[in-house]
Amino acid sequence: MPPTVRRFATPLIIVATVVSISLLAARSRFARTSREIPANKVATNDKAATVSTTSADVNLTRDIDRAIEESNLTQARWGVFVMSLNDGRVLCSRNGDQLFTPASNMKVYTTAAALDLLGPDYRWRTSVYAYKQPDANGVVEGDLTLYGRGAPDLVSYQKNSAPSLVALAEQLYQRGIREVRGNIVGDDSYFRGEPYGVGWQWNDLQWYYGAEPSALTIDANAINLTISPASKVGEAAMLKLERGRGK
Repeated sequence: MPPTVRRFATPLIIVATVVSISLLAARSRFARTSREIPANKVATNDKAATVSTTSADVNLTRDIDRAIEESNLTQARWGVFVMSLNDGRVLCSRNGDQLFTPASNMKVYTTAAALDLLGPDYRWRTSVYAYKQPDANGVVEGDLTLYGRGAPDLVSYQKNSAPSLVALAEQLYQRGIREVRGNIVGDDSYFRGEPYGVGWQWNDLQWYYGAEPSALTIDANAINLTISPASKVGEAAMLKLERGRGK
């Protein structure tokens, strides 16, 4: 029997790094052009959009329909809506005026909104605070507090140029710190409000993708738990807990 690997959400992360990272490389084209589309070109909630009947657009609709009908998911309910950002022309609409439960495609809108509001040059900042400066020997008397502001890709291990705890330790060393005579305290109070979104299902919360958002996140707030069977019947199973390999 092979080992069973499950990834669980961890409730608290206590370390982070002083590394600034980029939100995205370029500004959202959708965010710019959507404001330029004339109001009379966009379908309203109570009226289905008029689909273009040009030859190219009809062929696009035919190709999309064929791809769906020839797939193994013909019994699924599909919603497709394609609109030109140049002139607002509706190129294809398959159940485009029907209501669907949003899924991961909502991340596209979240990302576009963040890019529009924050801009492509936004950087997340995680700060390290101490009550006292290190002494002549590089000793910090007291705690170090790591104050997070929402950096989502901080990891606990070295991973190319990604922000990591290894990089944090190196930065502290370069600043002359050799010893901390206190605790490492994580402060995630920057985020306020409910940690879980409305409509989240309770049975999703045990998995890595159900970890609550945190201003101080490490390894995607997830850990790996491997459960392996014992070599003999009746003996206890073997558990292995791994940190440092979040998604």
